[in-house]
Amino acid sequence: MIGFTSHDRFPSCLRDFIERIQEYIGLLACFPSILSIQKSAAEFIKTLQQRTASSDFTNAIHRGLVLNHVVLAEINFFQKEKVTDLKVYMKGLVDEQTEFYEKVSSSLRDASLSFK
Repeated sequence: MIGFTSHDRFPSCLRDFIERIQEYIGLLACFPSILSIQKSAAEFIKTLQQRTASSDFTNAIHRGLVLNHVVLAEINFFQKEKVTDLKVYMKGLVDEQTEFYEKVSSSLRDASLSFK
């Protein structure tokens, strides 16, 4: 009885958690390329500011600054959402595991009573 319960229940409760972790791994894989684009844009703006004193490139400089702010905002948002999501999933996972082990312990109690 306990073996069937653990075989059917345990993998299903971890599936959602593992899928969420895989999504985060996929998102995190994109960050190095995003950060390299931001770095190259910042270097380009720096060279523009050093070479020219005219205001012909103010639009490019503004776009670079906007890019920096957007990337930092996305990183901040990702971090906050990741923390919130993982808290929710971990709470759900722990609750499901608690429920599962309560069922196992009640099955063991019932089995123990049958020996009296």
